[in-house]
Amino acid sequence: MKADFRKILSGYKKRRLTSSERISAAVLVPLFQQDNDWHIVFIKRTYLVSNHKGQIAFPGGARDETDADLKATALRESREEIGLVPEDAAIIGELDDEFTTTSNYIMTPFVGIIPYPYVFTPNRFEVDTILTVPLSVLLDENNLSSDTEMLDSRPLPSYSYRYGDTIIWGATARILHKFIELIKPAL
Repeated sequence: MKADFRKILSGYKKRRLTSSERISAAVLVPLFQQDNDWHIVFIKRTYLVSNHKGQIAFPGGARDETDADLKATALRESREEIGLVPEDAAIIGELDDEFTTTSNYIMTPFVGIIPYPYVFTPNRFEVDTILTVPLSVLLDENNLSSDTEMLDSRPLPSYSYRYGDTIIWGATARILHKFIELIKPAL
């Protein structure tokens, strides 16, 4: 199935967004396989950070001047936030750029497969909790809600996913929804 994910994502023509008024950022969608199920790694942000306090997110953040490209941003931020060594993430593709609605970012998501088990080292200033969610839970339509939100006075599809008491919403849920939409044929 790893080869199927790679094939689907490598052939995908992503939507690129640009705006001189928004900040470039990148996130990593880390995947690993355990007990015949794929899992996705998320973080719950602390209340100490400037933006997205307490929200569920992918590891990532704003591009630094020293980052060679946005893939380097996603990997650097993943190392800083969850202790993921960049060489341990096999990047298999890129998803559509996403606007954030509250913090003025354009996020570029990269999908990477990581080894399992993995010993994460969360940055306690930025990361309250590291969550690993089985893909099978996210594929269950009972855990998905759809809505519409407004961005720059335009309607934008909005999603939320439930995992127990945890709600994944906003740009993270839009990225997740696109990923699931793309890989469903391989499942």
